[in-house]
Order: sequence, then structure tokens, then C-alpha cells
Amino acid sequence: MSEARKRLLNPHTADNSISDRAYFGPEGVAMLAASDGVTTSDAEHFDLRTRVARIGYFRIQSILTTSLNVSLATDHYDAPDKVRFTFVREGRLEIDQRGRHVVLTPGDAVIGFDTVPTQIHLPERTRYVTITVDRELLFPAGLAQEKQMRYIRRDELFNGATASFFEALLRPAAFPLAPVDELRVSRTITKMLNEVFVATLPSQDSVATRRAEERAVVRGYIGAHFTRPDLSVSSIAAHYGMSPRSLQRLYSDYGENVSNVIRKRRLEHAVSMLMDRRFDDVSIDDVAIRSGFAGANQLRRVMNQVMDQTPTQLRAVHGGRDEDAESASD
Repeated sequence: MSEARKRLLNPHTADNSISDRAYFGPEGVAMLAASDGVTTSDAEHFDLRTRVARIGYFRIQSILTTSLNVSLATDHYDAPDKVRFTFVREGRLEIDQRGRHVVLTPGDAVIGFDTVPTQIHLPERTRYVTITVDRELLFPAGLAQEKQMRYIRRDELFNGATASFFEALLRPAAFPLAPVDELRVSRTITKMLNEVFVATLPSQDSVATRRAEERAVVRGYIGAHFTRPDLSVSSIAAHYGMSPRSLQRLYSDYGENVSNVIRKRRLEHAVSMLMDRRFDDVSIDDVAIRSGFAGANQLRRVMNQVMDQTPTQLRAVHGGRDEDAESASD
């Protein structure tokens, strides 16, 4: 193995880190002001705990704090343009920036700019994740030039998944990352944050394209898991960190619904098995269960509704065995 390859695989040659920090009372306020340019008027009850990771150009933080009001300084950073992604995981976070007031609750996200004066109010215990990076490094094509704060609703497909990714990344045991892993993770972070940013673009074409892409993602997930009997609208929504209603909206705008997509995929699988002579010895009940249905009765009901045909009739048409057992159970 070459020396260059060894360096890429050796975590001790990497330049990334993770650490836990806690800030309490007036002393904690002073420390945070010196390190992050954050000020607050409620120093006596100040209590903020954070885990901070630095990976490449990215600074990732998981923050847990009691209720407080803070201000972000606009002249603290050497770099003129830094963009901050914030994902709320617990509690409530209110942001005022350039005359715009945004209230974030669990599942919501916002994109802001550290060079713009910002007031943050946390009326209760709040946990959130932030990712900070130089704007020009993240948006080399010139996006986000106007520096407007961008609010992303919790029903956006990638919100929950993105926040969960960063929380999973903040594991001390994973650090230090080997240089080659740091490069891969940095590329993944860049791709994910750009996708989150694109979700805020107002263009109707962009919205339609993004919705189509999201439907394709969900359809792929259904295609991989339709045989699970517990697959449902709720379980898919939970997987992507969104509400069942938001997931349904992805398809209702398209004239479809998620339950029908699941049922259709299961039916396709069952029909293909019933028409395949290799599965002639598999009972109707087993075909149904292997396809994600609760049993033969549910499969018969769906086939009657959609195809006006029973599983046994379909099998007979294609030369399969006639199951007297099915007729008897009817």
C-alpha cells in the first residue's frame, strides 16, 4: 500500500473533531459570546449544552437549552458569508431576521445567514441541530445570493431524514474520521444541504420536479418493503420524518393515494406468483402472505375489486392447479 493511501485510511492524520460543551450562568454566556458571538439578556438562568463536530468545512451542532432570548452578532465571523441550517427536534424556536418572524416546531427547518442580524427566542426547553458552512463553499453556482431567511415546513420529505442523519453522525465513537471518510461524509453533507435548499425555491417547475422525485423515493421504499404486513401510510411517514397527511398530499396532488400504491404493488406481486407455474405448489394463503396481504381472504377481496377475478380463477386460466381448498374456505 502506498504512503498516500495509508494516510487516507489513517484517522490520526485527519483534521476533524467532536466535543461536548456546557455553558451555565454569566460565565457560560461570556464563553459563548467569545466563541460564537451569541449574547443574551438572561444570563442568570442560562443553561445550554451542545455537542460540536467539525468535518471539513462544516460545523455541526446538536444543542439543548432552557428557555431564553439570544442575539447573533453580525461582525463575529471572519468569513463574510456563512449559511446556517437549523432543524428543530424538540420544543419551539422563534426567529426574527430582516423583519420576518418564523416559528419552528419539531420537524421544521430554516436556512439563515450569520451576517444578517438575528434574534432568537426559545420559550421552552428546546433541542435543535445546526450546520454552519461558508456560503460560497456550499453554493458554488451562486445560489442564495439574496440572503433571505428560508423556512422549510415539516412536511418536506427530506427534513426529518436530514436531521436524523446529522444526529446519527454526532457520535463520539465515530471520531476521528479517516481522511477518506471525512471526504465522503463532506460530499454527502453538501448534497443533502443543497437538496434542502432546493426545496425552498419558489419555481413551480422546481416544486413539481421535486414532488415527482419525492414520489419516486417513496415508491422505491414501497417496492423494497411491500411484503411487510405492517407497511402503512403511518410507517412510511415515520420513516421519512413527516406526517401521514403530508405524505398523502404528495400523491393526492397527483390523483393517487399511498394506500393504493401499496395495495397495487402487493397485487402485482401476488398476480405474478399466481401466473408463474413454478409457484403452483404454493397455497393461495402463502401467496397472499408473501405479497404483504394479511391472508387469502384479503387477497381475494382485492382481486375481486380490481380484476373481478379470484386467485383460483386466475391460476386456472394460466394452467395452474385448481385449489379445492380455496373454494371450500369461501
